[in-house]
Amino acid sequence: NLGNAINDLQPYDRLNLTQSLDGIFVGFGTKQGYWTVTAQQKTTFNMTMPSELLKFLYFGNAGSGYVGETLEMNSFNIEAIVTNEYGIGYQHKIDSNLIVGGRYKFISGVSNIYTQKFNASIYSDIENISVNTDILINNSFLDSEEEVNVVDYYSGNLMGSNTGMSFDLGAYYRINKRFDVSASALNLGWVKWKKDLKGIEVKGEFDFYGVEGSYPYDSLDFGDYLDSVVSNVEYNETNINSYTTTLPAHFIISGQFYASEKHVFGALYQGSLWNNRVYSNYGIMYNGRYADWFNLMAGYSVIDNNLNNVTLGVSLRLGVFQLYALTDNTFGFLNPSQIVATNVSAGISISFLDKPKK
Repeated sequence: NLGNAINDLQPYDRLNLTQSLDGIFVGFGTKQGYWTVTAQQKTTFNMTMPSELLKFLYFGNAGSGYVGETLEMNSFNIEAIVTNEYGIGYQHKIDSNLIVGGRYKFISGVSNIYTQKFNASIYSDIENISVNTDILINNSFLDSEEEVNVVDYYSGNLMGSNTGMSFDLGAYYRINKRFDVSASALNLGWVKWKKDLKGIEVKGEFDFYGVEGSYPYDSLDFGDYLDSVVSNVEYNETNINSYTTTLPAHFIISGQFYASEKHVFGALYQGSLWNNRVYSNYGIMYNGRYADWFNLMAGYSVIDNNLNNVTLGVSLRLGVFQLYALTDNTFGFLNPSQIVATNVSAGISISFLDKPKK
């Protein structure tokens, strides 16, 4: 039910989409540690859900309680970023119980949309609706008026002018043979954007008094009305020399209990920092090895205050092939309209050197 879904939205709910495309991963061990070299492309999209605006549009000013009131939309934010990242990492074994590690990543920014300023409000009464906007959005993106080969554009930004860096830090500690804990801070960094820059400023005020018409309703000329609305909103492109954005950071704390060699229980906290706000996820999990070739994972998680997320996953080892599939919101497939967040992973790996542990 769309009305119920809109009504359940909270002011700081967000839409978050991430994608990683791994290009290179090379790892090798030394006497006291382990080195990795990586290259990947990351795409991240974040948007605060304009919950009150959606309620206003769906239920009307009376149904949403905004007759004679002002709807402020200053908390709205949107950001999209595509980066190529090249990393070198090292894990060092301090002793038999403690391992620490870190990774440095050089970042080449491909494209970005960033909300520099978003001040907007809607005032309504029984006669009219008044809208006021003062918005500035920066972007580093393709020029829509130029003919550009997208493949060439993305490959040309493998080492582009938009540069930055980030760091991953982590530690693992084994308390005893039954318990261990770990913590990490990921994606601590920034990008300075200097190429293909454009600022979009939307500024204006207009009043809506409704439209006049009579049956049949196709006599209503909404095209003329839309033109009059747009003409009251100033749209300007501004020049930008450069701007800097921070990357969405992630923090993870976890602990595990080894009931036996084949059965492990764990708990995890994950926090994501974006738009000066921490979005928290919690979870408990179970991992069981029922045969040399079959593993089962199950868990329960709280994602953005939704208490209905059941994790299920399996992995199969068939000779040199290992297949796996995992979802963190099993109930979401049974009731898609109630999905707040979901992640599905599946893949296959090939190992020619390792032998299955017995």
